[in-house]
Amino acid sequence: MLISDSSPYVGIFHVGPFTESQFALLVAAGLVLVFGVVAVGRSWREARVARGAGQTNAPAVLPIIAVTVLIELTLGAIFAATLLI
Repeated sequence: MLISDSSPYVGIFHVGPFTESQFALLVAAGLVLVFGVVAVGRSWREARVARGAGQTNAPAVLPIIAVTVLIELTLGAIFAATLLI
């Protein structure tokens, strides 16, 4: 399928009113969100275990949250810009 094709289908999936690039941005945002949540959960568990064992070098959770939110905001801004064009 060519990028210039105005069909609302990508392969076998109906993507509705979105273009292929907008749909790709939505998928990317979803993947970033899932990987961010998984990374935060893993770090959170490791930090709890480290605190329970009396270790002071527990992994930081806040930077992972900050990076995930920053990426989501960037993808959201790009998506909003593509809607305005």
